[in-house]
Amino acid sequence: MTTTPAVEPAPAPAPTFDETGSRTVLTVERRPPSGERAWLLTLLPTFPLLLLVLRVWYLARQDLQTMLLVLQSANPLGLIASLLISLLWAIPAIVLLLRVFFLLLLVSETPSRSWLARAGVRMPIWLSVPTALMALLTWQLQFLPTLLALSLVIAGLEARNRFGPEHFATSAMTTAVPIAFGVLTLIWLIPAIMSALGSAGEPVTAVLLLLPPIAAPLLCGPIPAGVARWLLPGTASLLALSTPILLASSYLSTPVLPRVAVQSESGKQISVVRGSLVSVDDRFTVLLDRDGQVHFLPGGAITEQVLCVTGPPAPSSSVSVHGWQVEQSVLSWAAPRPRESAQEALELCRGD
Repeated sequence: MTTTPAVEPAPAPAPTFDETGSRTVLTVERRPPSGERAWLLTLLPTFPLLLLVLRVWYLARQDLQTMLLVLQSANPLGLIASLLISLLWAIPAIVLLLRVFFLLLLVSETPSRSWLARAGVRMPIWLSVPTALMALLTWQLQFLPTLLALSLVIAGLEARNRFGPEHFATSAMTTAVPIAFGVLTLIWLIPAIMSALGSAGEPVTAVLLLLPPIAAPLLCGPIPAGVARWLLPGTASLLALSTPILLASSYLSTPVLPRVAVQSESGKQISVVRGSLVSVDDRFTVLLDRDGQVHFLPGGAITEQVLCVTGPPAPSSSVSVHGWQVEQSVLSWAAPRPRESAQEALELCRGD
């Protein structure tokens, strides 16, 4: 009886950097997905589902029966819509930061075996443009200087990679353009920066407005290869590991059910229940209050029911830039405001 010796698979080739004139091109051999990547692609779609279940479990105050009731009655489209709206800002942040890390790695060193190099070479160049436009609409004003800095850094590093360090376009995109945009941005933001450092007493807001325009010209060139080899993949890995935690903590405070106030009458006793509307049918209206208690209100006893319109949250910062509040995004500024509720509705929702 003869046995065939097992043949060990050859190691996967690492990304390689090819010098084409003055341009550095990173090439990766196309091959079928490995076992680890296949597992990642399989588990990735389950993260939004896990967030939805975790949010409902949190809303039900960790009670399994209440969670099952909410999941049975709630509209899945409403849960998904609340998830997308609350996490819309995160998609541009992840894409732009990974693009910056990859380009810095690309212009700073030669061969790399890191996952950042493999992921960056598969990311199309044009993806940065719609991502930046999406961030322009969804990010708050205090983060728009960071968006401008990331966009200028990506443009400068792309020019350096495409044309080489000695080309005129590279010099313009890595030096002149970032400095010009930085100076104009600081001139426009200087009243808000002085207000944040002075009367408002908000140093974090001042740093968010002041630091990105200054840092953008400094990040448009290579960094030492030894530092880039461990710092950039390590920072990107830390970002990838912390992103699910940040997204989950942000989504747990997002409403997933409409907030209502229901007035019911039993004999001569009138009561008002305020909470999240779970379901409505011809017999009962089911509400979940803040304490996680479920209320089954008979339809015949309900005398009034109103939607508690909360509107946009009150800003925690008093700093504004030429009348534009720093915690307001372009999308929220352009979108129509909800109408004020009637006095009767306000009275019913009061205390909610």
